[in-house]
Amino acid sequence: EIKQYCNNVAIMKEGKIQCVDSVENLTKTNAKRIKVVKDRKYEDYIFEGDLNDLLKELVAHNITDILIEEPSLDEIFMGYYEN
Repeated sequence: EIKQYCNNVAIMKEGKIQCVDSVENLTKTNAKRIKVVKDRKYEDYIFEGDLNDLLKELVAHNITDILIEEPSLDEIFMGYYEN
């Protein structure tokens, strides 16, 4: 809903503003949602870093499926609460 109705967002934690930015800028991040079946095991996580490093790590495994996508605004928001 935020993406649909708002241009700017403020993220607050414990009564203090953590970030104020446009929705567009907040969603442009280096973080990626990775969903992969690696060595017959499903993994789903947020990756922050160089995708080339991720690919180097994955090449050593038997990959049968992979999806790389932008994290949702909710996931970006929760990143401020986890850090």
